[in-house]
Amino acid sequence: MPFDFVNTIIDDPNVNPTGGAFSTVSSFLNLALGVLMGISIALGTVAIILAGIQYIMSEGDAKAIGTAKRYLTTAILAIVVALLAFTFKLIILNILGSSSPDLENNVPGF
Repeated sequence: MPFDFVNTIIDDPNVNPTGGAFSTVSSFLNLALGVLMGISIALGTVAIILAGIQYIMSEGDAKAIGTAKRYLTTAILAIVVALLAFTFKLIILNILGSSSPDLENNVPGF
């Protein structure tokens, strides 16, 4: 694979800034993308709630209703893009040569 030299560099604990916590680039990307997707979906959900509140508080004002609808549309599109990121994540991991099935749906624990 074209990125194998990067994995070799990351395996060296003297070079790896994480102290060897991530043995490959794909394992690091898996965790980073998982966290970012979770945050994106959570923020999109909050934005939908806020758009609903703004719609309720508009009290029939056409301009405020239009603003709330645009806000709601943007929030829904953000969630759709975040969900599509799962597909992009698998594509990136395949390009990097990840062959471990546990990388595909790894949920980080805090």
